[in-house]
Amino acid sequence: MALLVLKTIPLRHKAHGFKADALFAFEVFEHIEDPLRFLQEVFQLYECRTMIFSTETFYGGIPPKDWWYYGFESGQHITFYQQRTLALLAKSVGCRYYKINSNLRMITDLDIPKWRRFLIFRQFLSHPYAAYVRHSRRGLSRTWDDHIRIKARLDGNSPIGVSEAVLPSGGRQHDGTAKSS
Repeated sequence: MALLVLKTIPLRHKAHGFKADALFAFEVFEHIEDPLRFLQEVFQLYECRTMIFSTETFYGGIPPKDWWYYGFESGQHITFYQQRTLALLAKSVGCRYYKINSNLRMITDLDIPKWRRFLIFRQFLSHPYAAYVRHSRRGLSRTWDDHIRIKARLDGNSPIGVSEAVLPSGGRQHDGTAKSS
């Protein structure tokens, strides 16, 4: 089985004869100007019709201006999605949309039976594994830390160092030191 993480390999650089079974895009979709064209291109380029990706979604009306995911300070997030938008996007490329969990989604041409979706996507069934992963990776993510640092810098405040940032998950800092209370 061949898997490809799109964030690490430039889109146009494909080894001759490479065919992926699944494509992964973590924190990519909110940076794409034309998601329909993006899906069409990667599906054709990698001869694959399964994309597993992470992105935040919103419900109802347009989120308030203080929604943290906008990132007005940096302007990096340019596309935002609702569940129905992602379902329509999937349908536009002849695929189905599945919500795996609160942040992880899948667009695929595979028809996943309802009983299999129940086993795979239900959080209460995958919770023990997810708890293990969260525990083993505690303090390794830089997403929140980078968000705080960039926001402070763009607001004109002095840059916040890693050891000074407030991490929502607690645990260890990125430099390996214990978080002070």
